[in-house]
Amino acid sequence: MNTNAGRPVESWQSALNIYLKEASRHVNSYTVKKYRWNFTKMFKALDEAGLESNPSTIGEKEIHFLLDVVWKNNESSTRKWYTSTFGMILKRFGNDIIKEMGYRFPQDSRTNVDWLTPQEMVDLLDQDLSSLETIVTHLELCIGLRNIEVKRLRLQDVHDGYMDIRGKGTDLGKWRTVPFHPDTPKVLSIWMTERNRMIAEALKYHPNIEIPDNLIIWKRYVKKPQIGAYSEESDGLTSITTEKIRDRSGIHFANHTLRRTFGRSLWLSDCVKTETISKIYGHSNTNTTLDYIGVNLDDMSSALSALSTYQNSLKSKKKGGN
Repeated sequence: MNTNAGRPVESWQSALNIYLKEASRHVNSYTVKKYRWNFTKMFKALDEAGLESNPSTIGEKEIHFLLDVVWKNNESSTRKWYTSTFGMILKRFGNDIIKEMGYRFPQDSRTNVDWLTPQEMVDLLDQDLSSLETIVTHLELCIGLRNIEVKRLRLQDVHDGYMDIRGKGTDLGKWRTVPFHPDTPKVLSIWMTERNRMIAEALKYHPNIEIPDNLIIWKRYVKKPQIGAYSEESDGLTSITTEKIRDRSGIHFANHTLRRTFGRSLWLSDCVKTETISKIYGHSNTNTTLDYIGVNLDDMSSALSALSTYQNSLKSKKKGGN
C-alpha cells in the first residue's frame, strides 16, 4: 500500500517524477516515456491557459478544458484513453475528480489504431538517421512491410524495381511482390555500402565466417567483429532503430505505426484504390485494410463534400447543355 498517496505536491513536475518512478516498476520503459510525453503536454496546456495544473487540486474546469479544447479533435477512443490515464496520476495524489464527473464518451467512429500525422511523417523522414535506421524506416513507412518481413528479406528477394516479400501464414508464410518506392534504389545503395563494410571487417578477422543472406544484418564487437541476422523472435532490431529514433525525435510510434501510416497516406493521397493498398499490404480482404487506414468522421465528411462537388458539376453541365 502506498502511504504517500494523496500527499500534496508543490508542482506538476515533481508529481510527474514521483508518478513515473513508481510506474516504472510495473510498465516498460517505452510506456514510461509515453506517459511523460503525454502528461507533460497536458500539464503545460493547463499552465499556458492560466488554469490549475497541480494534480492535487485540478477540478472540473480544467478537465473540461482538456476535453473541449486540447483533445477536441481527437477520436473518442483517444480522448477516453487520455482521460483515463490522466485520471490515474490525479488519483495518485488524492484527486478523484474524473471519476466523480462520470464523463461518458460516444462510440468511436473508427477502429482504434494509430498512425503518424502527415506532419509527423514528414518530420520523421527528415530526421538524421543512420543507414540502418534509414532502411528499416523506409521499408516499413514507404513500402509497408511488417517488421518481421524486414528481418526475413534476403538479398535474392530484392530485384530490379521490386521485392518478393515473405509475409504471414503457415509454414514459410505467404509470398507477395511489392514494387520499389522511388527512393528505394538510393536507400538500398546506402545500406549495401554499410553492409559490405560490416562484412569486410568481419572477414578480416575471421575469413571463414558465415555471411547471412539476409538483407538486414548486425555486426558486434570492434576487435573481434561478428556478424549475423536478426532473430524473428527478438526485439533487437527494434531496440537499435525504432526506439532510438523516437527517443531522439520525440515522435512516439511503434514499428506497426509506420506500416499503418504507409497505407493511410496512400489512401489520403486520393490516387490509390483501397484494393491496391490491400494488395501491397498482403491482406486477404479489404476489411483488414479499412481497419488500417482508419476512416473517421472527417474523412467521411470530405467524401460527402466531394460527392456534392461532383453532383453540382453534373448539374452545371446539364444546364449548359440546355
